[in-house]
Amino acid sequence: MKSQYTKSFGHALRRFTVLAGAALLFSGCEALTLDREPEVAHVELDSPDVSSITLVISRWFIEVEDPECENPGDPGCPTRTQLVEADTSTAALPFKASYDFDFRLQFYAEAFTNPPVEATVAMKVHLDDEEWYNDSRFLPLANDDGVQETIKFQYQYHNLRLPGG
Repeated sequence: MKSQYTKSFGHALRRFTVLAGAALLFSGCEALTLDREPEVAHVELDSPDVSSITLVISRWFIEVEDPECENPGDPGCPTRTQLVEADTSTAALPFKASYDFDFRLQFYAEAFTNPPVEATVAMKVHLDDEEWYNDSRFLPLANDDGVQETIKFQYQYHNLRLPGG
């Protein structure tokens, strides 16, 4: 004859097994669901140091191998982003805007001070309702290479890179 504790433990174990199985089934189904394509990118910019910023927005860019790479075709070679089409504007801060995705499902945003001045700039990007980027950084006049610092975000849905190009 089973004791009261054994019956109680067995009942609790069955209940846990059913709940754990249901949770596993639910999470497994979610893992098999493909992510949906984003519809809109929301960009926010702000700075305590400047009242306006230059903003570059692109929804059409390509990734190319860095021509300075010593081993062309090597997957370890860095890439450069080349904007095929872009809009450049001066934005008053604080700035908020939304940009619809087109069929390419690409989005590129880059901000910098113009004329170059030292400033702390914050950028936040949401794709639909999900925050994908949230950064605040100090932008010096120029980095060690003499190039003006920028803050940027780049996104491409289902980015596939084919070997050799």
